[in-house]
Amino acid sequence: MNVKKFYQNHLRKKLFNKILAIYSSIIIITLIASSITVYKYYDQTITRQHVDANREVLDYVSLYMNQQYEGIQLAIQQIYSDASVSEDLSYFLQHDYGDYLKYRLDQFAEIGSFVPHTFDTYFKTYLNQKSGISDVILYSTEKEFYYLYKNNTRQLYKRDIDSSEQKAPIPKNGWVSHEKKLLLKEIREDNNNLYTMTREIKDPISLKTIGMLIIDFDAELISKWLGTKGTENNGQVLVLTPSGDVIYDSLGKYMGQQYPHMAGLYSDGWTALDGLSKVNLNTTNSSGLIVAGIIQKSQVNKEMIVVRNWIIGITAALIVAAMSITYGIILRFSKKVKIIVKSMKRLQEGDLSTRIHLNREDELQLIANNFNYMCERLELYINKVYISEITQKNAELVALQSQINPHFLYNTLEAIRMRAISQGAKDVGQMIYILSTLFRTMIKKSMVVTIADEIEYCNLYLELFQIRHKDKLQIESR
Repeated sequence: MNVKKFYQNHLRKKLFNKILAIYSSIIIITLIASSITVYKYYDQTITRQHVDANREVLDYVSLYMNQQYEGIQLAIQQIYSDASVSEDLSYFLQHDYGDYLKYRLDQFAEIGSFVPHTFDTYFKTYLNQKSGISDVILYSTEKEFYYLYKNNTRQLYKRDIDSSEQKAPIPKNGWVSHEKKLLLKEIREDNNNLYTMTREIKDPISLKTIGMLIIDFDAELISKWLGTKGTENNGQVLVLTPSGDVIYDSLGKYMGQQYPHMAGLYSDGWTALDGLSKVNLNTTNSSGLIVAGIIQKSQVNKEMIVVRNWIIGITAALIVAAMSITYGIILRFSKKVKIIVKSMKRLQEGDLSTRIHLNREDELQLIANNFNYMCERLELYINKVYISEITQKNAELVALQSQINPHFLYNTLEAIRMRAISQGAKDVGQMIYILSTLFRTMIKKSMVVTIADEIEYCNLYLELFQIRHKDKLQIESR
């Protein structure tokens, strides 16, 4: 009811209010639609920037993991390519440590000098030269012992713990997260930032598996490698094994755990992980790892808050400015229309001298000019008709006056005629009657006279002369 009442009072009979309402609605709808378009454009732009930055981070991480993997591959190749190192390592893994020491002494005695090319020298050098390696462990599958290289120290551990966790097999030729390495818990420090690469060691002659090379890497060095690129604004970076074990998490949330959203990593577009997210994957690296970049929608929305506030502010300002300018323009036209309406009312009240004075050349000026021309013509026409009416009144008055004189004459002649008849002068009375009839005919007859009337008029005229000239005028009709 309020809307209907508002329409009745302010829109139905007010043209400029309708124009203002329609124009304002068009402006508001257009600006809001433009703002939504701009907002979506910036949303896509910022999302694309995050995706591009995240892909760049993935490339860095993939490069780092490839370097580590290729470094391990190169180390294995160098072991097998150096016969002395390969033979020394093979003997070490297949015998007790005491027998190995005796073997070394025998080698020294035979050669007569210290043999530098041993696996021990090789792994100490390897550990010192390669960055990112926390420790190197050699495991003998036959003798079940561990030989640990860490911080320029070496230590031998026997696998003598009988728990089911410790008897679990060591994964072969793959990456292992720290939480999965329970079998190595007794020789490692409690560091959740470690992840491991394992490779089988085979006897170069029999090709029998004689041990495992276990290399622990520090995940913190991945963050140092990334530097400023590894910020939260560039998204979350995960490095996972094909089975879903997380060996690196830039946010530290899933480090060493099984990633719970593996299926979601292969979805296109925005997908539900820990929140609405977009995923970049790099699975083509030589390390065989899955490097995933995750951009949270909430992070994009956080940046979009500033953009949204700016867009809302600018849109509101443009709406106010546009409506103000529109209102000012319509108000000027409204004033002109009011002047025209006011002049029309004065004309309705009879003021023919009213004129509309506008200074702009537009349709309203054309209406004003036509109105002024109409008033001038109307005033001229009224004046002309008024003068004509006065002239007609004067003519009627003159005609009335001219009618009074003949009547006076008729009455006088009639009085004389009756007086003549009363005194016995009938011929005089007849002459006065004929004269009176002739006067009436001459005054009242129109310009067009019939032949019969003209003959009658001639007969009266001749009869008058017959009375005047008795027996002297003869009339003959044919």
